Amino acid sequence: MGITSPFLGILLGAIPGVHQNLISLLPLTSLDLFITVLASIFSSVIPALLMAPAPEMVAILLPGQDLVRKGKIGRAVSEFLGGALLGTALFIILLPLYPYLTIIPQLFSRIFWLPLIGFALVPIVRSKRQWKWSLAFFLISGVYGWAILQLPYRTEAILMAHFGGMFGLSGLLIAGKMVKQKIKPPRVAFNFASSIIGTLGGLLISLFPALTPAQASAFVFALSGKPESQIASAGALSTSAFLFCFLSLRFLGKPRSAAVQRIGDLHLNSILLVAALSYLVVMLLVPTICKLLSKWDLRKLLAIFLIGMIGVVSGSAGWIALPSLGLGYWCKKKGVPTVNLMGSLMFPTILWYLMH
Repeated sequence: MGITSPFLGILLGAIPGVHQNLISLLPLTSLDLFITVLASIFSSVIPALLMAPAPEMVAILLPGQDLVRKGKIGRAVSEFLGGALLGTALFIILLPLYPYLTIIPQLFSRIFWLPLIGFALVPIVRSKRQWKWSLAFFLISGVYGWAILQLPYRTEAILMAHFGGMFGLSGLLIAGKMVKQKIKPPRVAFNFASSIIGTLGGLLISLFPALTPAQASAFVFALSGKPESQIASAGALSTSAFLFCFLSLRFLGKPRSAAVQRIGDLHLNSILLVAALSYLVVMLLVPTICKLLSKWDLRKLLAIFLIGMIGVVSGSAGWIALPSLGLGYWCKKKGVPTVNLMGSLMFPTILWYLMH
């Protein structure tokens, strides 16, 4: 294990907009990439709370911003870190059971669209008075997602341009400056019940196609209650989903994650050591990282960086980012939870299963 890998991961995770898939492109060994990505998950909560995050961290803003506005960002971070550490431990406990759980997708093989519709409906129902707009954005993004996936470009190029515009650029466009708060070292917090729920969400991501962390977070948040509990479940979901996807790659032949596919191997011996080290280091550095991030307005720099990344990965499909940006901006201005925009991936998948 490279001694610098956990610290590199913590540094990269603390940079707003840096995605696991981007980290996995670094020229490192499989072991060092695994360590770097796992460590990055622990620090990724900080930019998620302070500013527009990477797409899979968007859901953390839902309960997290309530705590940030109340000056409790230290509490939010400690809840996330406790959940992330417990999610890692629960993954190891559930590891022997996973081969038996792979029968679940087989049970739904002919009606895979049914649980997917259920997962899609949870955030719509939770929107309460806004349920009509939530449903509308799910369907609009769904039809749009189906249309762009018919274009003659590589799927990964389309998705990079689409999600980069819809979540990344629109988030930067509408986000305010970093939230400035005087941060004290957070206290230790371990919420076992919420971490179990979050780990369940991570397990579901590995078993069901097109189920994203944002969708799964909406599902587990419905079961978690208070914002503190939701943040803890989000931490457990983040680490367990990453780890469970190695098992779906092995037993189902479906990685569910580009980062997991790039890394390839689950390095079991290093998991708890890296998770515990990341937990301790991030807990210690939270005040410093928050102070540095809130010192400058990084929105323009991040937008330029993201546009460049879209151009490199998407190539001629990069234009898709523009209408996707408009869709994301429209959703945010309406105050509709952006998790409903994941219809762009869920709707085509549901449609595909219904037609086959």
